[in-house]
Amino acid sequence: MESRKFYLILLVIASSVGCDQITKDIAKDNLKYAPPISYFGNTFRLQYAENSGAFLSLGSGLSESLRTYLFTFVSGGLL
Repeated sequence: MESRKFYLILLVIASSVGCDQITKDIAKDNLKYAPPISYFGNTFRLQYAENSGAFLSLGSGLSESLRTYLFTFVSGGLL
């Protein structure tokens, strides 16, 4: 029974990460060089933006190699 729970959790995580990456690719392909798209009198707007850091752009001022090390290896080690 425990292995079924493990595989179910693994499936949920994998599908969430997969959907996240697919929607990011779709947004990049369709919105990167396009003007913002507004709906309902600018209540809802689709606009392409990149976050080079982490949560709230933390680390966006760091070099790419330091960000990779910090956000991949250090956070993975802490987990």
